[in-house]
Amino acid sequence: MRKMKVKIELAIACDLLEDLLQSRYNLTSPVRLTKMEHDELSDLCAFEFDVEAEDSALIGRNWDDYAFSEDLIGEAI
Repeated sequence: MRKMKVKIELAIACDLLEDLLQSRYNLTSPVRLTKMEHDELSDLCAFEFDVEAEDSALIGRNWDDYAFSEDLIGEAI
């Protein structure tokens, strides 16, 4: 059996991702996506975003990355 590598790219509008981050953390102020990087060595995708100072305390550092990824793929599709 021959193996084949397939690459699938999912595109998502920045404002949808910003809305997803805002709803995931229940933030009151708008979220602004500032940077996104893909690290092929460790298979990670990193997001940088700005929020108001009072909302930063609402962001949990131990959130469910699987559920967020699932939501992100759902938005992209």
